[in-house]
Amino acid sequence: MKTAQELLEELNLLDETEHIEAKEASGGLGKSFWETVCAFANEPGLGGGYIVLGVRANDEGTLFSRMYEAVGVQQSDTMLRDIATQAATVFNIPIRPQTSVEVVGDKKIIVAFIPEAQPTEKPVFIANRGLPQGAFRRIGSTDQRCQDDDLLIFYQSRSNASFDQTVLDDSSMADIDVGAVQEYRRIRAEVNPGAAELELSDEDLLKALRCIEPDAIGTLRPTVAGIVLFGSAMAQRRLLPTIRVDYMRMPGKEWISDPVYRFQSMEARGALLSVLRRIETAIWEDLGKAFYLPEESLISIETPIISRRIIREALTNALMHRSYHAQSSVQIIRYANRLEVRNPGFSLVSPDKLGEPGSVRRNPFIAEVLHDLNIAETKGTGIGTMRKLMREANLSLPFFDSKRDTNQFVATFFLHHFLTEQDWQWLGLFHSGNISSEEALALVYLREVGEIDNSSYRALNNVDTLDASKHLRRLRDIGILRQNEKGRSTYYTGGERFAEALAQWKSTNPDEQTSDPDEKSTNLDEKSTNLDEKSTNPDEKSTNPDEKSTNPDEKSTNPESKSTDLEDKYSELPIALREKLRGLSKRPNKEYFKQIILDLCAWKPLSTRFLAQYTDRTDHHILHNYLQPMIQEGLLKYTIPDKPNHAEQAYRTVQPISLTE
Repeated sequence: MKTAQELLEELNLLDETEHIEAKEASGGLGKSFWETVCAFANEPGLGGGYIVLGVRANDEGTLFSRMYEAVGVQQSDTMLRDIATQAATVFNIPIRPQTSVEVVGDKKIIVAFIPEAQPTEKPVFIANRGLPQGAFRRIGSTDQRCQDDDLLIFYQSRSNASFDQTVLDDSSMADIDVGAVQEYRRIRAEVNPGAAELELSDEDLLKALRCIEPDAIGTLRPTVAGIVLFGSAMAQRRLLPTIRVDYMRMPGKEWISDPVYRFQSMEARGALLSVLRRIETAIWEDLGKAFYLPEESLISIETPIISRRIIREALTNALMHRSYHAQSSVQIIRYANRLEVRNPGFSLVSPDKLGEPGSVRRNPFIAEVLHDLNIAETKGTGIGTMRKLMREANLSLPFFDSKRDTNQFVATFFLHHFLTEQDWQWLGLFHSGNISSEEALALVYLREVGEIDNSSYRALNNVDTLDASKHLRRLRDIGILRQNEKGRSTYYTGGERFAEALAQWKSTNPDEQTSDPDEKSTNLDEKSTNLDEKSTNPDEKSTNPDEKSTNPDEKSTNPESKSTDLEDKYSELPIALREKLRGLSKRPNKEYFKQIILDLCAWKPLSTRFLAQYTDRTDHHILHNYLQPMIQEGLLKYTIPDKPNHAEQAYRTVQPISLTE
């Protein structure tokens, strides 16, 4: 167990995190204590967490973050006894916290470590509340009440069955693409001509691969693995509509940097082997190429910036380890300076162990087929291989970020050599800041991506969470970085000194002014807008039809940019909204207030600050009491979905409401 002093230090550096919760406990344990215990016990793969009792957060502690101080607990022996006895009876199963009393200064602090429950014991819930109201998960630094999808995950884990083994009740053998089965046979024969399964009939082969299983009455039906590996595009659209792969190309270095010319896109759906091959080819052909003329040769040789093997490893990793239960697609985003591969499902391996031998397989039956075909290893070597190949190509190492709060895994590959001579010239502009080599890497990363957080800094420099936080705060304190948000959601953008150095560097490096140096790259729209093998429906050409909206109200994710005058904004509102806001009381009914937010965000996407101004509330009140819960309820959506904490984040109503004037 960590000591109280260590936990207090982490709180003051990082605020509350997914692993640590601080409570003053001046009035006893309270219901929030038991909700946190429940969340730590339930959260899959977290390994449990710490609750520190007798600590208070002082919001006025610093300009940038809260300062935690020890205030102590009264009757610590009684409180320890209550924790031990009640934890055994409050929940549907007994919980056994590890507790200790320590003295910080002259104050007694209680540290309670809550272990993660076994999969067969989940969901853990508060007995007198029942399900789902009494079950909680630890999402970021918050305790979130479980939804139906959360409970489904727990029950599947309890049965020791992976999701890819699930039989799809609405499926039939007609959903299997016979051509995909033959492709498997062909590749398997090349890898191992004597493989026993090659002698089986197609039906027996699919049984052996656990791609078809009998249902309750004995009818053979495809499993999730069967539809992913061998399903037709139309079967996937009907049964698992979000398992497609979207390839998007952004014109700049940021997500939708140009609100008019947003991005080009293409999508692929169908048997996994076919999708893997087609998306790999599309990416490889779209990436910039380098040319060189070997000695004593009249023919130049074209080599890609990133090798085809690296692309294949990244795609295989995403498709093999993604969560097929999550309702979102794999996204490959080609920016001007980098390639990002985003797959739903956080890493089941601790971020600190990424790249080390050993693998935890989310989809064991899909993984085993890819292993049989020599497409993927199942020993955890994929990330190590990608790092090795990028290093051999003298490119910056790829960055891997597991995001538990958004249930996403992101792999980032830069399309240039890292720390070039120009980079060192630019870093020289910060000489007065005594920049370390680790901080130098972070500044180049920030220049290319636009923001950096603790996780990215750790991946860059192989340091722990506390060291990363210290370095980032030092750069903030000397004006190179600017801190945004607090606690677990903290991220940094360029500060005043960073902006000055960037402007000076660009003035002497005009080539850096262009947003996309690869101006001659193939236009995706000219090649294809839909890679479904058998689809002829023109309505399926876009991965997100909303993105092609020409509504002028949606041209910017930052509506404040047009005007900062609140009265001017009121004048733009529909009459119905104006009347609602003018008649809004100081303490309205919560559901009525939520409806007003939905009306405002249906009119146009609005940021937290502007919603707070319209409704005469504080930013914090609007964000934590309404916007975040409404996102979770599916009532609102982000305008910048891949970066929830982006400085220009705004909110849009999921189902637009018609407002009449």
